[in-house]
Amino acid sequence: MKKRIWHLCSNRWNSAITEYALSTVRALAAEGNHCVFTPLADSPADLRARQHANAFQLRPIRAFGPRQLPQVARAAAEIAPDVVVTYGGPETTFIGLIRANPPFHRVRFRGQELLPGPFIHQRHLWAHRQTDLIVTPSAALTGALLPHSKCPVVTIQLGCDSTKYRRVTPQTAVGSDRIGILVLGRFDLVKGHREALALFSELKRLWPTEQRRLQLHFIGEPANLTTANLEDLVIASGLRLGDDVIITDRRIGDIADNLSRAGIGLIPSTGSEIICRVAEEFLLCGTPVAVSGVGSLSEVLFDGAGCSFASQTMKDTVNLLLDWTLRSSAELESAKVQRAERAKERFSLAAMGRAWNDLLTRQAVMPRPQSGRTGI
Repeated sequence: MKKRIWHLCSNRWNSAITEYALSTVRALAAEGNHCVFTPLADSPADLRARQHANAFQLRPIRAFGPRQLPQVARAAAEIAPDVVVTYGGPETTFIGLIRANPPFHRVRFRGQELLPGPFIHQRHLWAHRQTDLIVTPSAALTGALLPHSKCPVVTIQLGCDSTKYRRVTPQTAVGSDRIGILVLGRFDLVKGHREALALFSELKRLWPTEQRRLQLHFIGEPANLTTANLEDLVIASGLRLGDDVIITDRRIGDIADNLSRAGIGLIPSTGSEIICRVAEEFLLCGTPVAVSGVGSLSEVLFDGAGCSFASQTMKDTVNLLLDWTLRSSAELESAKVQRAERAKERFSLAAMGRAWNDLLTRQAVMPRPQSGRTGI
């Protein structure tokens, strides 16, 4: 049975949580559910959602504050949702004030790690006292939340658009005399650009001379690191800018082509990565990944997907990177296509939609005793 599902998202940035919210709306709508999306007006979530608004109803809101409470209550009556999914704290608290008839189930997506602090158990319970179900993007986060939750906590990984992120074969991709190691993501120290340069310097030193030369490629937009900052890091590492290392400091249109042509996708992040979008995008393009293992990065790996260098020494990490880069450069195209197909089974929007739809239709959420609601 298809559902009427209302998604509320207070995220102000084009973050991984915004990505997860949009992907969930698109995935559930593609499964035949009636979806309504309420992001903050003119936020990145709103602007991006307009590109897909033919697939679902878009109803942005200016804020989630006391003045908007009557507006949201009226919207709840008009939409009459079976399920409300919230993606942040403000809207979770906000929707807890709505008493709809018939009642709806309240699902909280939690995409941020549980930070240590005083009264963490009590704060988590209080924040989710009106919540029937918590969904996370990773098993690691699910495990962290379970001891602090009275409601079920379920993992559903992010799904990516496999029509955009797909294997580009040699017939359409331009060849190269270099083997590329690609780091994709905003320029920010937490994304591990400094660590990538250190790894690449060591890898270049050990690289077999009979192989095609290596090149490290950074693609992203400046954030907490400017392009000049990143260039300074390259020069300080003793590498040649424009030769050993190239920097593309803008969004690129041929993203699948770039990801497909890379020898390996390097994700050297030092923090964050609860939602592992970039790792999934590389794998959907058939390119193996080497991941630092922070957050949930290791959870994207399957047999033949690549490696994690979590808790490894620099020597062991470089050896892993050497092995996988050489392996990837020697692979037949059929092996890369097979990797892309296996990734599609796990990380496509269709896979995400099936997981959400199954969750919401198999009556997995039990009613809170005091609510009198029926199960989903």
